[in-house]
Amino acid sequence: MRLRVRPFAWHTRLALLLALASPALAADIQFDPAASVAFPSLQVPVGVRATGMGEAYTAVGDDVYALHWNPAGLSGLRGYQLGLSENDWNPALGQQQSLLTYGQGLGVSMAAAVSVDYFSLGTFEQRDAGGNLLGQVPGSVTEGSIGFGGPFFIRGLRAGLSGEYVQESLFGATQSGYGGGLGLLYDILPGLSAGAALNHLGAGMAGFSLPSTAQGGLALRLPDRRLILALDYEDPFNGPSALKAGAEEDLGLIILRAGYRQDLGGPDSNDESGLSAGLGIRYGHFRLDYSYTPYGALSTVQRFEATVELPQGFFESKVVYLEGTSETAQSYFKQAQAFEAKGDILKALVQYQRCLDNYPSSLKASPQPFYVTSANKVTQLQASLTKSGDHAQIHALTLETMAAAEKEMKAGHFRDAINRLQQAKKLDPLDAGLDAALKADQGSYQAKVSGFRDAAQFAAKENDLDMSVDNYRKLLDISPDDDEAQGYLTKHRAALKTQLQSIERRGSYFYIEGKLEEAIKAWSDGEALDYFNDVDFKRDLDKARKQQQLLQQEGPTPTP
Repeated sequence: MRLRVRPFAWHTRLALLLALASPALAADIQFDPAASVAFPSLQVPVGVRATGMGEAYTAVGDDVYALHWNPAGLSGLRGYQLGLSENDWNPALGQQQSLLTYGQGLGVSMAAAVSVDYFSLGTFEQRDAGGNLLGQVPGSVTEGSIGFGGPFFIRGLRAGLSGEYVQESLFGATQSGYGGGLGLLYDILPGLSAGAALNHLGAGMAGFSLPSTAQGGLALRLPDRRLILALDYEDPFNGPSALKAGAEEDLGLIILRAGYRQDLGGPDSNDESGLSAGLGIRYGHFRLDYSYTPYGALSTVQRFEATVELPQGFFESKVVYLEGTSETAQSYFKQAQAFEAKGDILKALVQYQRCLDNYPSSLKASPQPFYVTSANKVTQLQASLTKSGDHAQIHALTLETMAAAEKEMKAGHFRDAINRLQQAKKLDPLDAGLDAALKADQGSYQAKVSGFRDAAQFAAKENDLDMSVDNYRKLLDISPDDDEAQGYLTKHRAALKTQLQSIERRGSYFYIEGKLEEAIKAWSDGEALDYFNDVDFKRDLDKARKQQQLLQQEGPTPTP
């Protein structure tokens, strides 16, 4: 008797593979052409946010997981994202999926992502041609993906490409295949976007194709409630189509998700169809997600996912304040010795002090000899300059530093000014004028920080997104590593992006009407709010200013 396999759902095909995959039975299995699909585990949906929303994600995805749904969605990724998810598909059979994904913004509306997806098929019996048991063998499928998303010619249109390599290990044999996908996203109106994608296109193995799918969807974002509504249609090349709907509401610390999938045909439609639910918890730069998806009598899948989200410029803002290394400190020590040997005591004192400033704190408990020597030299040289009457040299250096710090303060570089004065303080701890300048600058800095923070918090309570973002942006200008400001902007990014797109359209209307000043004003306001560079305001401003210059060169239009 030969068993005929029909084009039913991915989880049934996978279960059948595990139950019947043995050399003795392989010859008795006959596949319909429609079911001739290699690597059925590729059809297992990934991304806990997506599965919690009923897999309606084609036009929603704007994070690192968009790589697996619609690579055009990667264009919404800013900064850095690292995600790790676990999917207990069927613990009784030992089937478990692990996904590691990393994505990074590459500039204005551009980003790339890579991922490794490992699916353990569990262990099952291996038999010879006579049906004799040979033992238990494991099986697994490993997929590596890479993708890119960015703007695509028409305003509001984004495109993405992905590539994948998949390898299956089964019964001691290894098979591999290659594929890829492409997708489009288009912003129809502020808050309303449409998406379309083709996934898993490519060659499979031994005459079997990859489980290719075509899907399209709509997503509506309501920024006032931070609510997303989504609707998708999926049409697999080798299986029944499905209609999917989902919703997500961001309540701040907690994110609620729900969805429904309706299979539109096939013998497994009852198992494929049904409700799903999800929950997310966000704290600072970290997010923990959970989703629950029942598949009828076959299995109930629970997924867990942890994601780290770091804003654009996160590492750059920190590098300024990185502690020095032992090698850097030692190089200043050698320079100080050279100046001292030449008799230039003031320059030697400055270099010895730099040696102390750049020496790692972790080594100060058991310092190296050159650090101890530098500390002694600073004290000795300060006393020597004072005793010899050459303290005026230090005082002159202090006055020069205070003047430079004042310029930094006027330019809004508060932390740079304070760092300058703190360095000078170490050279001349007794200078009263330096003390007063340092105290005044620190007070001004704290007042600015408190002022921007209070204004931002008040605006946030009043649900005034523009005002709160404007003040948090100003706070980050003077304190780039402020966690509260970064966390607020990250949390409200989707709503802010919708608002920025509206500002850009308003500027476009002014531009078309020839009102260049109004267009420049609107786009400049938008650029000041666009912390993640989600909208290309620079391009708009360059265009408007260039047009303005051309009109100025032509002069006024003569009156008849």
